[in-house]
Amino acid sequence: MTTSSLPAFPAANENPLDTCRRLRETAPVVEVQFPGGVPAYLALTHDAVREILAGDNRTFLRDPRHWPALHDGSIPEDWPLRAIVEGGHLSTKDGADHRRLRGLIGKAFTPARVKALEPRVHQIVEGLLDEVVSAARSSTWSPRSPRRSRCG
Repeated sequence: MTTSSLPAFPAANENPLDTCRRLRETAPVVEVQFPGGVPAYLALTHDAVREILAGDNRTFLRDPRHWPALHDGSIPEDWPLRAIVEGGHLSTKDGADHRRLRGLIGKAFTPARVKALEPRVHQIVEGLLDEVVSAARSSTWSPRSPRRSRCG
C-alpha cells in the first residue's frame, strides 16, 4: 500500500517534531503516509486533537475494527505500527468503552500530576519517535521484538 502523493511521516532526515511543525503550517489535520506506505490522518494542533477526542465518535473512530485497510490486506500483517494501532488500550476505544477506561484512570491525572510527569513523557515520546524513524529506515524492526520497559 503506497500513496506517494502524501507527505511521509516521519519525513526522511527530519526530526519528527520538526515534521509536525512543518505540516501544521499546512492544516491542523493532515493526511500522511506512515512507514510501509500506510495512509493515516495526523492531528497537529491542540484544538484539532481536542475536537477529535470530544467528537461524535463517528467522524474519527478510534477502534481498529473501523479501519478496513487493517482487515482487507491493504496493510501488511508485519507493518511495524500495527501492534500500536490494534492495541486494546484507551486510545483505540470509542463511546462507552472509552468512557469506562477513562473513568478508571482519570483521577490519577490531576493537573499537578500531569505537569510533574511532563519531562518523563517528553523523554518517552522522543524515544518512541526515534524508534519509528528507525523502523522507517530498517526492515529488521518488528512490533513483536522484545522491548524494554519505558515506565522506569
